[in-house]
Amino acid sequence: MRILSRSFLGLAVLLLIAINAQTQGAAGGKSAVGSWKLNVDKSDFGSNPKPKSGSVTVSADSAASLKWHGSITSADGKTETYRFSGAEDGKQHPVTGNNSWKSAAYTRSDSGMSSESVIQKDGGTQKNDFSWSDDGNTLTVKGSNGTTEIWERVKGKPAKSKS
Repeated sequence: MRILSRSFLGLAVLLLIAINAQTQGAAGGKSAVGSWKLNVDKSDFGSNPKPKSGSVTVSADSAASLKWHGSITSADGKTETYRFSGAEDGKQHPVTGNNSWKSAAYTRSDSGMSSESVIQKDGGTQKNDFSWSDDGNTLTVKGSNGTTEIWERVKGKPAKSKS
């Protein structure tokens, strides 16, 4: 299960989507509040087993209050859950649920590339860099472990951001 967790740090990336949306707010009109699904077929998991599915719901996306929860179901049907509530301050904040993450920190650069840094409960680390599609409905996550995850916004009426 630890391999699954390390290869799916993109789940927390969706938290970063919220951060990215807050930063782009007026200029790009993008908001991460809402539901997201992992596109398993378009993603590259390297030597890790391909999961069955992944989803994240972002409920708040302000710099002061970033909140999300999600899950990943592995190829063998086991599900890991994740919950984050923190800020985009570059500091580690706890990640709860039945997973191997201890904490995550989020940052954003002026170039539009966002990043996350995750610390595992076993002391391992992972860094991910993110990029948005022009329409704000796809997030590409490049992991330091060589994986690439594609997350897509679930179509429908977008939720309003809660701070």
